[in-house]
Amino acid sequence: MTKFSQIVKKYIVDSQIWVSICFVGLSAFYQVITQSVDYKLLVLFFFATLSVYNLSYYAWSCKKNKLIIAVLSIIPVIFISLYLNIYSILLLTGLSLLSVPYAIPIKNKKLREFPYLKIYIISFVWSASIVFLPILNADKDINYTYILYFIIFFLYVMAITIPFDVRDYLRDSSKMKTIPQIIGVEKSLRLSKLCFITLCLLSILISPIKVVLVFFMIGVLLMYMLNEHLIKKSYYCSIYIEGLSLLPLLLYIIMFLKFNYK
Repeated sequence: MTKFSQIVKKYIVDSQIWVSICFVGLSAFYQVITQSVDYKLLVLFFFATLSVYNLSYYAWSCKKNKLIIAVLSIIPVIFISLYLNIYSILLLTGLSLLSVPYAIPIKNKKLREFPYLKIYIISFVWSASIVFLPILNADKDINYTYILYFIIFFLYVMAITIPFDVRDYLRDSSKMKTIPQIIGVEKSLRLSKLCFITLCLLSILISPIKVVLVFFMIGVLLMYMLNEHLIKKSYYCSIYIEGLSLLPLLLYIIMFLKFNYK
C-alpha cells in the first residue's frame, strides 16, 4: 500500500468522512433532480452520518478518537435542527431513535444484531432522510411521486449495501440472519442486481430521461462491480461500492449541467 493510499485509508475512509460525503452526494442528487436543494439539510446529513458511523466504530473498537468525533459532530446537527420545522424535527428524531441503537448496544445488543433487520434499517434511514426530510422541511405534501422516489432510493441503498453483507458474511454472527446468510452469496449478488433493475424501471415512471439514464449507467457499472472476488478485497466495498452513492450526482453534473446535455 502506497503512502497516499495509507493517508486516504486513515484520514478519509476510517474516519468515516468518505461515507458521510457519499451520503451527502446521494442526498444532493435527489434534491437537484427534484429542485428541492436545502443546504442546511446537506450539512446536517454530513455531520449526522459522521457522528453515527463513528459511534458505531467506537462501540466496536473502543477507540477514544471515534467517540470524540461522534460527540463533536452532534453539535452542528443540534444547531441546524433549530432551524428546521417541527415535522422535520419529529422525523429526524424518529430516524435517530433507529440509528443510535443501530450503532451502540442497548442491553448488550445493537439493533443491527437482531435477525433480519440490519440491511433494512440502513436502507430505510438513508432513503427516508433523503426523500422525506426535504419535503417536510419545505412544507410540501407527500404524494405518489415522493413515495415512488422513496422506494427507488430504498432499493438503491439496499443494492449497494448487500455487497457489504457479502464481505462480512463470515464475520457477522449467524444469529443476525443477513441476506447472504439466508440465501447465500451468489443469490445475494443477484438480488442486488434485481434491486437495481427494479429501481431503474420505476424511475422511468416519474423521472426525466436524463435521470433514468444516470441510473441505467450506474446499473451497468454495478453489474461489473458485483464480483465476489473483488468484494472480499480490503477496502473495495468501503471505497468503491460506497462511492456509488456519490456517483449519481457526479454523472448528473458532468453530463447535464456542465455540458448541458439534452
